[in-house]
Amino acid sequence: MNAALERRIAQRSFLVSPTARNTGIVVTLGMLVFSSWMYLQTGDWVAMVFAVFSLGYGVFFFSITPRDRDS
Repeated sequence: MNAALERRIAQRSFLVSPTARNTGIVVTLGMLVFSSWMYLQTGDWVAMVFAVFSLGYGVFFFSITPRDRDS
């Protein structure tokens, strides 16, 4: 395997475009807000599970590194 790719995988800094990262963050925030609101309205445990997984997606999108415009 390529040494640079191995380092990137080891650092967990996956490169995506800034637009893709920002879109992921916005969509994740929307999913989190909606599922939390749904849980508060209904008390449904499935909505709470969905909110927790949405939070996990948010952590993922915040942790990835935006790619430079030149690459």
